[in-house]
Amino acid sequence: MSLRVKRSNPVNLRRHVSIISFTLIEVLIFSAIVSTFFVSAVAITTFLLRSMKVNEHKIIATRYAEELLEWVRATKEKDWNNSITGCFNVSPVLSTGCVADVKILTDPLLLGEAPNKIYNRKSIQIGMVQTPDGEIVQKTIKVIVEWAEGQNTQSVTLDTIIAIWER
Repeated sequence: MSLRVKRSNPVNLRRHVSIISFTLIEVLIFSAIVSTFFVSAVAITTFLLRSMKVNEHKIIATRYAEELLEWVRATKEKDWNNSITGCFNVSPVLSTGCVADVKILTDPLLLGEAPNKIYNRKSIQIGMVQTPDGEIVQKTIKVIVEWAEGQNTQSVTLDTIIAIWER
């Protein structure tokens, strides 16, 4: 009894090996595609987070602008003849006059410190209407809230016209 070993053809063996394995080029191409996908996902996420933070600061700035506008409306009832131009960096609005310690977003906030110090609030009287005898009957007010967002300065502006007697 003789034992015969069947020899396989080298061509068939190569064909069989190439079917069940991947070449190095295929692995590199797959890795490049997956890496590109993940880098793109991180870039999109970073962009969306940055724009979300800008929009959040814009909402807060709009609130501060509306608060200052309401303060201007209340102040006009007390003292109509004085100008309502000034810088108001405290919340709630207490007085006219600038507070010098307005911070930008890159400055660290201390524990317990109000985050609204990154905003600079201004009220500017840009026009008025007078009667022929010199009485002021209408004022045009512009409220500006500015803040630093990275290297850019963002702002929210509200314009309004107030009269001595609003109906």
